[in-house]
Amino acid sequence: MAELLRRVPISDGEGLLERARAVGAVRMLLLGLSLAADLLDAPVPSELRRLGAQPAVASLAGHVRKRLFRDTPAAPVDQWEARRFHLRVRERWRDRVRCAVRVTFIPTVGDWTFLRLPHALGFLYYLVRPVRLVFKYGLLLLRPRTDSAALPHAPRSQATL
Repeated sequence: MAELLRRVPISDGEGLLERARAVGAVRMLLLGLSLAADLLDAPVPSELRRLGAQPAVASLAGHVRKRLFRDTPAAPVDQWEARRFHLRVRERWRDRVRCAVRVTFIPTVGDWTFLRLPHALGFLYYLVRPVRLVFKYGLLLLRPRTDSAALPHAPRSQATL
């Protein structure tokens, strides 16, 4: 984005915001512009920089910066953290609901390997997906959590390893 802004400067910031507003992507646009300006010194108009300083956008930008510059860049992304970020970056509730429904019901490779169905019954994967998610994550949520760091002398069970 920074290189694009260097090659094609924003001449109509209000028009750009209006197009982003129409598709519910103002927060995403401002986040991208804010990161491009702060991290890569991209030429972003001052009115868009000011909008990028809004608390919601600044919080998201701080989260991205923290992830980019942490000590262990190769550490895997926590799926729940990524899902929360994807929900936070959307400003309209209908977009958040649509995202949550998509994550909950649209089948993935994990669903296809979890249960092999004949092609004619492929539509059932839309029902398999939420059931598989409940088995995978729901049981973890129901299990009481013990923080081994808070209990220094507590033995770790095989279930937590």
